[in-house]
Amino acid sequence: YLGFYRHGCVCAVGSFQNVALALADPGYVLPVVVGAFFVLPLLFALFFGRVFCSAVCPLGQAQEVVLLRAVKVPRWVNQALGILPFLYLGVAVLYAALGSAFLVCRYDPFVLFFRLGGNVEMLVFGVAVLLLATVVGRPYCRFLCPYGALLRLIAPFARWRVRTTPTECVNCHLCADACPYGAIQPPNVTDARIGRLEGRSRLAWLVAGFPLILAAGGFLGWQSAPVLAKLDPTVSLANRVWLEEHGK
Repeated sequence: YLGFYRHGCVCAVGSFQNVALALADPGYVLPVVVGAFFVLPLLFALFFGRVFCSAVCPLGQAQEVVLLRAVKVPRWVNQALGILPFLYLGVAVLYAALGSAFLVCRYDPFVLFFRLGGNVEMLVFGVAVLLLATVVGRPYCRFLCPYGALLRLIAPFARWRVRTTPTECVNCHLCADACPYGAIQPPNVTDARIGRLEGRSRLAWLVAGFPLILAAGGFLGWQSAPVLAKLDPTVSLANRVWLEEHGK
């Protein structure tokens, strides 16, 4: 339904761009359906975890059907590439808020399959992702999807999410070895205790460094403002007119 029937649009994956534009531009009216697509998966994630990713999202299912034999991605690679969705999310929100472009929709690797046509470049990108998905479980979902990054932030607080109980686990590692997405880490009571201590220490450092983070973000925003302003179509057009009028 969300894929071939709706041609991949509107979907929750790109809906946050509409929300960002609605918050930044008072003249833009957020459609009710788009708002629902954005909010409902987040609400479900609060109660049941990332059920949208596992059972609803058409992008995930497109990768699921081509998976042949998943190669286990090293943990450090998985963690390093896991940063990319958050970066993509930030850039996409920035472009959408400025009214420049909906990047996630423009560079959706599978929407052209759902529409059975499109430009060659994006079709090649989609084929490349699907080929990678035959040996790596859901690479787009794990290493690019910006909406998945939002769900990842909410899912740990889910009331009834699937979890491995450390006190009952016998550490056979069978589930961790069988998971094609690297989503299961074998639990250990000692590691969990150490993890809580590390979490408290990290939180203390973040609280102490919050003023510095704000100052650094403000400075970077001030320095990059002239470049970022040109991402807005109106500013870009005005700049082009000014250059033409002054013969530059």
